[in-house]
Amino acid sequence: MRKGEKIAIPHVKAQDRKMLQAKSLMMMEPMKK
Repeated sequence: MRKGEKIAIPHVKAQDRKMLQAKSLMMMEPMKK
């Protein structure tokens, strides 16, 4: 990873994590069933 990427990740994660969790939940539900 580049230095610029490392710095950008923390503040991006806060928003992306919520979106990724919502997406992962939608993706996981059909697989569980």
